[in-house]
Amino acid sequence: MDLKEYLKNFDILLKKSFKPFKPLNSSCKVFHYTTLDAFDKILETRSLLQTSFKDLNDPTELNFGFDLFQKNIDYLRYRGCHQDFIKSHYNFIDVDRANRELAFFNFSCSSRPNLLGQWKGYGDQGAGVCFEIDLRQIRRANSMIGQVKYEKNWQVQYVEWLYLIFVEHLKKEYKSGKRIEEITYTRNFALALFQAQYAASTFMKHQGWEEESEIRYVSLIQPSSSEIFTLAGRDRVKTEISLSTISKVVWGPKADSQKISELKGKHKSFFDSTFETKSDIPWK
Repeated sequence: MDLKEYLKNFDILLKKSFKPFKPLNSSCKVFHYTTLDAFDKILETRSLLQTSFKDLNDPTELNFGFDLFQKNIDYLRYRGCHQDFIKSHYNFIDVDRANRELAFFNFSCSSRPNLLGQWKGYGDQGAGVCFEIDLRQIRRANSMIGQVKYEKNWQVQYVEWLYLIFVEHLKKEYKSGKRIEEITYTRNFALALFQAQYAASTFMKHQGWEEESEIRYVSLIQPSSSEIFTLAGRDRVKTEISLSTISKVVWGPKADSQKISELKGKHKSFFDSTFETKSDIPWK
């Protein structure tokens, strides 16, 4: 497979298929909850760490969205797609293969500040920090900003809509009179569709997680890339940022005053120009 042609086809799909996931606000200012030590590293290195989806806290999370696609493969049959195509191109759909072909790395945020569940789950049990960051100011190639979708009916409709995009392409190819085996472009486009399905799965979660109001910054990285390194048993990539993308700092309701003071002294120039406050959310 020609990688250049493949990425071109993948880009075609991304432009069409990810509009439904785009956050509504134009600036995309969101909130990331983390520990004081991790925040210190972000300020020190001027970079964020993105984690491979196979190494998330819940490694089965990606399967939720991916299963939706697997269960709806038959949808292609009802739109005139050739049965041989389904057999030859869709017998390999699994997360492990997707990770071998191209890997997705995630930086998670919430569209809502000061959430008790986020403080407990990601903000060091309230002893950490939450900062506001504008994701649109982050510059990394092959990256997507998406709003996680939780509603089941919306997810199913999206799966069908994405297939329709692909089927319309197939119809054009069939009109050329070529046999399916002869259409190299279609084969590459099929793999691009498969990866688009995988990418879309990174923006789908069970409705039980809806309170998180999650926004994700997802980057597409080749597994052989020298950018990937292992930290604490997880595959990561560093994404450089300007500290000006961070516009507000909210200290956790249980954050230690001494540690806050030390952090502010270490990064004085940053805090001199950045709004900060302490969460007053009732802890229960």
